[in-house]
Amino acid sequence: MAHEVYPRMNTLVKLRENSFLTASERNELLRAVSPDGLYKSLTASGFFSFAQPKSAEDLPTALDEERKGWLDWAREISPSAYLTEIFQLSDIAHNVRVYIKERTVERDFSALYEPSKYSKSAIAALLEEGAEKRRPIERAIASVVEDALADYAIHQSFLRIDLLVKFFYHKELLRLARALDDAKIIEIITAVVDLDILSVIAQQPDAGDVTPSLLEKAEGGLLGPKLDALMFASPAEQNAVLSGTPYSELWGTVSRQGSRALFDALADNFVLEKCRIGRLTPFGLLPLFALVMAKFLEIKNVRLILESKRMGAEQSEIAKRVRDEYAL
Repeated sequence: MAHEVYPRMNTLVKLRENSFLTASERNELLRAVSPDGLYKSLTASGFFSFAQPKSAEDLPTALDEERKGWLDWAREISPSAYLTEIFQLSDIAHNVRVYIKERTVERDFSALYEPSKYSKSAIAALLEEGAEKRRPIERAIASVVEDALADYAIHQSFLRIDLLVKFFYHKELLRLARALDDAKIIEIITAVVDLDILSVIAQQPDAGDVTPSLLEKAEGGLLGPKLDALMFASPAEQNAVLSGTPYSELWGTVSRQGSRALFDALADNFVLEKCRIGRLTPFGLLPLFALVMAKFLEIKNVRLILESKRMGAEQSEIAKRVRDEYAL
């Protein structure tokens, strides 16, 4: 697809590319000895474009507000609603998972829902007999909830519920990416899906509840068709399955270090590396998509540093889990 020119959007994106923390500013966050020190370093760096925290106690809420601010900004300037819907899907999938678990254990988890158009009541409304489901996402939500509830009635397994919701999330991510008709965005989202599949393997779940028929529901990505082989394989067999894929080196690093705890940082860095081409692309939707993806990863990074310092983690340990910068 030839990149279309969106003069206003592409200009605004270029201006925002200077909003990321520099390497020295990130290191300053790592050196902060307390949440108060972290707060002072963040505010001095001009990190917050939308939130206005007044103290260290405000930081968790401020990071949520900052994420929302970037999404609202992207929605305002994007010529395609599909682009911002991609970034809303994680909250929708979270709410779907919470709703299913509410139904299975018959408890009220209202406090756990994320702000979203698809709230607890909205999801419940989609399941009512004769409910009108105009959008593909609404049909997909109703389908996964019904499938998960039926599956739980048989297997009584929350692991299976989590996998079914992941497969729903992956399918919808890829549907929206393909609707944008940009090969690089599709490539990045394919990597996001594949790495989410690998995160399941990295967590080394008890696969006793998992059956091949369940794994057949995995769709999209390069690894969806390989999930069955990966789930029930030895480490050596997993390396063989991933040989020749873009994730072979990443998985080899995880395996050699013997610590799957670093997988998330390595996976995020893999995605960030793919996003960097957005800084070299002057036109089209890719620059905005890559900017928002990188900004969300940076906010995630800051949250990780904050939470680690509150738990008293050593600077060296935090540094191992910190993501790379969105720089060329």
